[in-house]
Order: sequence, then structure tokens, then C-alpha cells
Amino acid sequence: MEEFDFPNQIQQIETLLSSNSKVDKSFGYATLLHLQQQSNEHPPAIRALANRLRPIFSSTLSDITKNDEEIAVQAMKCLGFMIYHPTLVSHVTEDVANLVVKSLVKLIRTTQTKAVCNLGVWCISIQQLTATLLASHFSSLLSAVIHALDNSFDSLSITYEALQAILKLATQVSGKMRDTSNIWVPLICRRLLSIDKRERDITERCLLQLRPTICPPSLCLSKALSVDLKKKLLPEMKDMLQNPRRKFHAIQAWGWFLCLLGSHALKKKHLINEMLKTLEHAFSDSDSKMQLMSLSAWKGLVDALIVYPVENSRINMDGKYGVQQIDTEMLDRSQVNPNEEKKQGFLRNTKLIMVPLVGIMSTRCDVSVRLACLNTWCYLLHKLDLSVNCPSVLKLVLEPILVVVFRMGPDSKNILLWNSCLDLLDEFVSAKYGDGHHDNNDGLVSNLSAKTSLISPPIDKCASKDYLIKWLPWDVNKLDFHLEMVQILINKESMKRLTPENRSLVCKGALRIFRSILKGIQKEWKMSCGNYDEIMSCLKAILSSMKHILDDLVMGEFSISDHFSLFLHFVESVREELEPSLLAFPLYKVSLDLKYINELQLVNKIEYPELKGIRSVNYMDKVSPMLYFTILLLCLVSQEVSNKSQLEIILQEVEQQVKYILSSHNPLEDFNVIISLLFMLNRFVCVKVWKVIANCLKEHLDSIKSISPETEIRSENYMATCWFLAFPFVMYFCSQNSSTPMKICSSSLTCQGSTQSEMELQYILEAWTSVYGSMNRSILSNCPSMNCFSEGLCGILLKFLTQKASIQDVEAEKNFKEKNQNTLIFLFGETAVCILKHILAVADQGLRTKASKTSNSEDNFLCSGIKNCLEFVSRFLRLSLVIAKGFPESKISVIARVFATLANTVSHLQQKKDIILFVETVFDPLAHWLSAYSLMHGELQVSIINELQHLWAESLNCLRRSEPPIIFDSTLLSSHATILETTLIHSIPSIFASTIAFWNCTYGMQDELDYPQNLLPILDKLSRQGRISIHKRNPLFFVNDHSIVRAEVATAHKHTSKRVELVNIANDMAFSGVRVAGLRRKRLEPTEHQKEVKRAQQSRERDCNGHGPGLRTYTSVDFSQTNDDSQESQDIRNPETILELLRRA
Repeated sequence: MEEFDFPNQIQQIETLLSSNSKVDKSFGYATLLHLQQQSNEHPPAIRALANRLRPIFSSTLSDITKNDEEIAVQAMKCLGFMIYHPTLVSHVTEDVANLVVKSLVKLIRTTQTKAVCNLGVWCISIQQLTATLLASHFSSLLSAVIHALDNSFDSLSITYEALQAILKLATQVSGKMRDTSNIWVPLICRRLLSIDKRERDITERCLLQLRPTICPPSLCLSKALSVDLKKKLLPEMKDMLQNPRRKFHAIQAWGWFLCLLGSHALKKKHLINEMLKTLEHAFSDSDSKMQLMSLSAWKGLVDALIVYPVENSRINMDGKYGVQQIDTEMLDRSQVNPNEEKKQGFLRNTKLIMVPLVGIMSTRCDVSVRLACLNTWCYLLHKLDLSVNCPSVLKLVLEPILVVVFRMGPDSKNILLWNSCLDLLDEFVSAKYGDGHHDNNDGLVSNLSAKTSLISPPIDKCASKDYLIKWLPWDVNKLDFHLEMVQILINKESMKRLTPENRSLVCKGALRIFRSILKGIQKEWKMSCGNYDEIMSCLKAILSSMKHILDDLVMGEFSISDHFSLFLHFVESVREELEPSLLAFPLYKVSLDLKYINELQLVNKIEYPELKGIRSVNYMDKVSPMLYFTILLLCLVSQEVSNKSQLEIILQEVEQQVKYILSSHNPLEDFNVIISLLFMLNRFVCVKVWKVIANCLKEHLDSIKSISPETEIRSENYMATCWFLAFPFVMYFCSQNSSTPMKICSSSLTCQGSTQSEMELQYILEAWTSVYGSMNRSILSNCPSMNCFSEGLCGILLKFLTQKASIQDVEAEKNFKEKNQNTLIFLFGETAVCILKHILAVADQGLRTKASKTSNSEDNFLCSGIKNCLEFVSRFLRLSLVIAKGFPESKISVIARVFATLANTVSHLQQKKDIILFVETVFDPLAHWLSAYSLMHGELQVSIINELQHLWAESLNCLRRSEPPIIFDSTLLSSHATILETTLIHSIPSIFASTIAFWNCTYGMQDELDYPQNLLPILDKLSRQGRISIHKRNPLFFVNDHSIVRAEVATAHKHTSKRVELVNIANDMAFSGVRVAGLRRKRLEPTEHQKEVKRAQQSRERDCNGHGPGLRTYTSVDFSQTNDDSQESQDIRNPETILELLRRA
């Protein structure tokens, strides 16, 4: 069709329409309808038609009222197009539009033709006239539509078009339609009970589209509908319920009736009760379709009873969420209803709605029914709007369904329901820290706490796929609700019934919620408005939840591996989500209310040593949250975890917790508690925990660059470490709970255990050595001569050994042998080696310090504090001898290493008090070893004998080099009697020879000794053999009370005169053990006493033939001091020579 043909075409149409011939009119309308259809593809046709609208409208409006149905129908179709097309409608003048509306209204009301009436209503349903024009004719239009709705033709098609016309008017003049809803809505509702399914369907579809306009219903609508219900609808609905084929339709209509009654129905309690009775048996119907229909209808009750709780002005300002304060507490008190009575009424209505929902969820009905119930429940949450965040509403609406679903668990039939509830709970918890994106035109808003003045809007998240629920950031005081849901998720009873796969799913879900809770707490703690009480409340709630898992699940009668993993993941999440500064803050203390700790104290089954100097752990003590978590982990370890991978995870968590504690402000107090708990648990598996803690402690000590001497000298600063290092000895020596003690397998021990256990022991020894070394290095860096740490440690070990293993106690010795002797000796031996090496380090450090001092300094190095260390070594020598005697086949090379290290240590002893201490402490067990060497065999005998020779030689040397010198008197000889009894007749030549040489230069040089009875036979034999000297041959008198006067006679080659020289020899030189006869002497001036003696000798020369009593003179000998190196001088100083000379005198 060419463009220039349109005006002619339209002119021809006008001519045909103005004709009185029916054929011409019919052809004209057919042509016009064709032109209208083609106009979509040819826009010029519409423009041409728009220019000639008035004459066409005039003909059309005239023809629609004629009795000729054919012409009227064609005219109606053309009229409908002209009032529908936007371009044509824009060219319609107001007077033409008014005429069109009036004509249609009149036609619908007066026509006797069904088709014409149908098309007339159709025209109203599709028209695009202005709202102002429609408002001016609203009453007539509404009456025409209502007439068509209840048409006399009983035509469903006319009714359908009438419903479409109502929808059209509701969109164009919604206000007027809502105001008059009481007129036309009841007419629609009646069709919900129609026998015709098509009519019910189109009616329900229409109501769904009208819902935004008519809901919530006005008072007039509620009243009008209630009248209809009482008179006709309710009785008819009851009758329908008796008919199995129609009861579904009745329930469907029931929901709409309640919805359209709205809140005003609350005033009609009698009517509501009657309707509730109508639906009472529907929920328990055996037919699942009936239950589904009932749940869908129940939404109507939600619409009727749940009123939007917060006015728009409260949360919206200038189209955006403004500066308002919405406190959930205030919302709970006043925003639901302005007075308490209305508030209680609201809660009662909500409870009424929840009763059948909880009932259905609690039963094992069809899955589809329970999903429909969930949908209805989510719809209720959606309708509650902001009031869903009120504590009372949460308790009434959210909690019951979550509890029921979570306790059932995610089985095959319940998995979808369980996942939906878990997602919904997570959305609620995440509202505390979410990004705060609001899915509407208001754009981005910030998510702040519900108690701040700058309130965020509710967070709309899709709890189900159908409804949005507005969650507000929750208050930390309501934390118990969330944690209670977590505990219900993992409740004991439901976990028993689940398969391993489902249990794992539950644990993951619980951990997901728990992490979200922790994130909310962390955010609250960072906010400056968070107060102390709220933070403490959060921490206590978290710890209580963890305690519940440990007490009821892990340590109860029912325990599965998933619980161990879940607990560990919970601890990990706390460590990752909460900052250490929060958990270890010194102001935050909680009570140690663990049931397991209380049982340990009350039952008193476990014996552990009194840990003096450190804080013990007691039930209800105040501890930091970080320490609380660490104690939880240690209690978990004590449960004999059989799964190795789980144990490794636990140990990793313990490591992280201990690192946090050691890096805290004051770690000593918490560290003391951990040590005390290790002893209290008294489980062999705790040794693995000890190893982990030891590595952490070493890193901590190594990271400290300097320690002030004043701080380290305080015993409480190192006593905890002493007890810590003593722990593995306690476990290996007295643990009665371990059926398979750990044993080491190396060249030093007989392989008696598994390779894994042997490696574990080796690792523990390495950890022990590293901690001990790090602690000592820290001390020596500032206190070179300080050995308090090693002394304290050895004191603890000695006390323990004294209580547990006395070598004189036969029964204790027997018990000791029955234990894993190689393991214990290896432990004690390596410890002894380590301690002795430390003593050497102290000595070397002290000597360097002494050398660095000035020559005028009077400070002398003293190896301070080695008594306990030597006692520990002595105790080891006693115990190792028990093993060597009882198990001669043992190959314990650590004993030889102890002897070697001890010999090296003894070689560095210089001070008299240290040497005497060594003799008093070590000589007794050393004597037993020297006498028992013959009982050993093979490699053990060879290695032990070599080191015993070395140690004995160094022991004798240190006695001779003491500063000040040692007096070898009768008292000392009595203390040496036992070991000398063995060594003076020892079968090993080197030991025998060194002992003989030692005797001759020490005890053999004494004037007078009281010999012990056990040595007399040995000394007599050796003396008669000429191997030893019994005592020194003394002069006949003493001069100056304490000095020995000895005459030294020297022979000069060129002088023959006699001279007597008196030499004063100091007493202490007699005990020095150093030969001085060969040294040159400076000539001394004679003293007055010496001169008197000389004169007396001269005066008695004749009478005594030149010899005075007590003096030895020689004729033809020059008394000179210049040739002391001569052989004659050596002979004169020989005791036998002197004695012979005295006899001659």
C-alpha cells in the first residue's frame, strides 16, 4: 500500500460508513479494520487515520447502538482499536472521549446481544484514555463493569472481560477503585466458590493482580465481605468441605476470605472462630493435597492478623533512610502497637498463626507439605517486616521452626528444608557485619548497629526464593539466641541418628553459623560504643558454647570423631575471627567452669606432685579467654585420641594458642596454669603436648634479646620452666595409664618398642635440650655466674626421685626394674649430660669474666650453685648402676657419656667448696661403680672402664689443685675410706697407680692420721710392699708453736766449717703436694731465736761432741744455702735419711 493512497482509502471508508446500505457499511468496517491491522507495519497509515478520527468516531458510535449485531460487532472492534492505539488516543479530543465512554456504558447496560456486551466490556479493558477522563466517569464505568460481571447472559467470557476491565481501572484509577472495593470485591470473591473451575481460576488470577490495590483491605471492604460470609459464603463453604471433590476449592477460597477481611476481622471474633473451625481438620487431613491447600490458605490469616508494625515516616525520610533511631527493644515495646494491650494482642495473633506451622514441621508428613509449610512460615517472616527482629517475636516465630528442623537433621527427606533454615539463620546472623546493600531505589546504605543513632535500613535478603525478610543488625545482648541455635544444630540425639555424611554436613553448617557470630562479635568489639559488660557477655557466651560441646559431646558417654573435628574447627574459628588482643586482654577474665576440671579435683583420682612456686589450676579460677580455650584443648587431648590425624590437628591448635599466650602482656601466670594442668591430667599423651609447648617456649626465649638480671633472679620467673622441664620425667617414670611406654631405639638402647615411639622420645629429648639451652643462654647473657635455674630444676627432679625411687628400698628398686629401664636411664642420662655441660658453660663464662677484670679487682669467680646438679648426677649414677646390675646385657652408652662429661666438668673445678661438694656427693656412687665394673660385659664394660679411669684421675687431680688447698686430715680420710678401699687395690692398673701416687703426695705426707678400720689391712699390705708411705717422719721438736724447724745441711766443695741454718717451713706447704726441694732459696737472716739456738749449740759443743739436742751438725761441712740442687741436699731431705741422722745424733 503506497503512502499517497491512505487519504483516498480513508475517504472511501468514510463514504462507505455513512452509507445506509448494510453491505457498504460492512465492507467499510472490514476495510477500516484491515487498515488498522496494517498500520503497525505502515506508520503513515496511522497518521492518516488520526487526521480523520472525528468522522470515523461519529459513524462508529452511531452503529454500535443499532440492532444489527453484525454491524455493531464490526463497529465495536474498530472502536476498540481506536481507543487502544496510543497515537490515535492522543488525537482524540475530550468531547469525543466523553462520548465514547458514555456510549460504551450505555451499550453494556442496555444491549441484548451477548457478543456486543462482551465487546463493550472488552473496549473498557483495553482503552488507554486518560485517568482524569476516567475519573470523571468512574461511577458509570464501575456500574457497567459490575453489570457485566454479573451479566444476565451468564456468560463466562463476559465475566472474564469484566474482570480484565476491573484490573484496567485498578491500574488507571487505583485510588477510586480501592475506595469502592467494598462494592466490587465481594462480587469477585463469590466466584471463588464457583463450581466452574475456569471461573475460579480466572477469579483467583484477578485477585492476585488486584492484591496490591485492595490489601490491606479497607474497613468498608472488611465489613461488606463479613456480611457476605455470614449470609452465604461461610455456609456454602462448610457444605463444600463435606464434598470431597469441592473441599479443595473451599480451602482455597478460605484463604482469600481471611486475607480480604484483614485486621478489621479481629473485631469479628465470632466470625474468625467459625472460619478457624472450618479449617481445623484440614491440617490433619490424610490427603497431602488438602494440607498443601490449607497452608496456602493460611497465608490469608497472616495477611489478616499481621499488621505492618512501623510507619513509613519512621524509617523513610525524603525517599531515603534518614537519621532515625530504631532500637529493637523500643520496637518490641511500642512499635508493634502503641499500648501494651495491643502488643499482647499482636503476640497472641502471631502465636495463633504459628501453632499449625510448628505442628506440621514436627510431624513426619510428606516432604511437599513441609516445604509448603516452610513457604508459609517465610511469608509470615516477610509480613512481620522490621518487627521480626524483636526478641519476643524471634522467640515466638523464628526459634520454634528452627529448633524442630535442626533437631531432625538433614536426612534424605529433610535436606531441602534443613538447608533453607540454615541459610535463613545465616542471613540473620550475617546482618550484624554485612555490607548493607539494600535492593531498592534507595541505593547503598551502611549497616550499623541497631542501637546507634545513625541507623541502617533493614537488610533485605532472600530467605526463601519467594519472600524478602528484613533483618536488622542484632544486639550483642541477644547473642544467646544464635549460640542456642548452634547447639541445637549439633545436639546429641540428632547426631546419633545421622549417617557420617550427614553428620559432616551438620558440623559444617554449625561452623558456618558460628563463624558468622564471631564476626559480629569482632565488629562489636571494634566499635567505640561497645561497653565492658557487653563484651564480657559475648565472651562468656562463646566460652559456654564451647564448653557445652566439650562436656556433652566430646567428653560424654557418646563421642564420635566428627565432634573432635568440630570442636577443633570451633577453636580455630575463634582464633581466626577474634583478635588475640581481645582474647588475651588482661581486663577480660572468665571463670574456669569446666566440669572436667571439677571432677579431677572432687574425685581426686590423679596424684600429681605439689608444684611449689607456680600457680595451680582450680575449678572456677579466673582466667583469660585465651587460656580458657587452651585448657579446653588440653582436656580434649586427655581423652585418648586414637585418630593420629585428629591428634595432630589438636596439637597444631595447642601450638597456636600457646604462641598467643607467650606473646601476651604477662604470659607467666597463664603458663603456670598450663603446666599445672599438664601434671593434673597425668596422661601419657600429654607428653606430645609438652613437646609442642616446648618448641613454642624455645622460640619465645630465643626471641628475647636481653633479660635483666634482677628479673631473672626472682625464682617465680624460672620455677615454671623448671617444672615444665620436669614433666616428661614424671610421665615416663610414674605414669600408670600408659600400656605401651615409649622407648628409644638407637645405638645407645635396646630396641624394645615401635620405631614411631622411639622417634617420639628422641624428639622429646631434643625439645627438652633446646628449651634448657635457650633458658640458660638467656640467663648467662646477663648473669655469668648464675646457676639458679639448673639448681632449681635439679632440685625438683631430686625431690621427685627421692619420693618415687629410693635405691635402698628393695621394693622401689624392683618396681624401677620392671619399668622400661633403657628409656628411663636414657632420659636421665641425657639430662645429666646436658646439665653438666651447662656447668661447664657457666665456668667458662665466669673465667672469661674474671679475665676481663682489672688486675686490681678482688673479684674471684665462684662456680655458684652446683649442689643440686651434682646430687642429680649422683642419683643417676645410683639408678644406672641398678640397671647395669639387673640387666647386664643392656647397652646403655649414655652412662659412659655421663662419666665423660662429669670428668670434663671436674677438670674445671677450682674452688675448694665446689671440690669438697663434688667429693661428698659423687664419691659414694662412684665407689660402687668402681667396685661393680667386673659385673659388666662386652662393649658396656669397655666404654664404662675407660671413662671411669678418666673420671677417677680428674677427681684426684682436682683434690690436689684446690684453691685454697685442702687439708688431708683424718676427717677427710674417713670420708674417702670407701672409695680408697676400692681403688687402692683396684685390678685396673691405671686406677691403682693413680690412687697410690695420690696417697703418697697427700695422706702419705701427713704427720699423724687416724686410719679407718676398713683401710688398715690394705694400708699395711701396701706399706710393707713399699708402695705407700704411712706418714711423714717429723722432727723431735717444734718451734714457734706452729712452725717446723728443720735443719738443712748443705755441703760446699771449698768450705769445711760447720754451720747450722734454721728454716721455717709453713704448715700449709706440707699439704701442697708440690715438691719444692729443688728450688733455689734466698738466703735468710737468722732470727733472734735462731741466734740463741746457735749460741746454745756452740756452748755445748764440747759436751755433745758438736751435737745439740734437736739440732743436727756436721763437721767439715760448710752451712751454705747456695747448693740446694745437689744430690746430697736431696738425700738429706729424704725422711729416711733425716731419721737416720737423728739416731746418730
